[in-house]
Amino acid sequence: MSLLDKIKQESKNPKVKVTPREDQLINEGKSTINEEKPEEDMISSLEKELANLPSIVNKKMGVRLEEDIYNDIRQFCQDNDITLETLVEAYFTICQNDPELLEKVIANAQHRVKQRTKAGNIRSLLTKTRNIRGQ
Repeated sequence: MSLLDKIKQESKNPKVKVTPREDQLINEGKSTINEEKPEEDMISSLEKELANLPSIVNKKMGVRLEEDIYNDIRQFCQDNDITLETLVEAYFTICQNDPELLEKVIANAQHRVKQRTKAGNIRSLLTKTRNIRGQ
């Protein structure tokens, strides 16, 4: 029996049986679906619901963080069942509405930029010095 025959046989009679699970989204859609065109009604219902939710930008941002802060944020997000992206969005929207807090965050961010710039310049200088000595 060839590999292709084995694959075909497995697809007809799988060894691992998966029990169907309830899907909350589909169950919610079933309650509002008209019996005449269930798929079209479900799709239009989901599209309307999606239109009422905020849209997400497709572009991803690479974020580099201090090691200790990264570990703390990762654990914090895990403990609270949130993502880094939603955490940043929440911080930003809350800070936007609190001018005093926003000023503190901006001052801290500007201090961090200066530190990172200084560290980058030092790394660059070290690399150039090592390259000159190595030649």
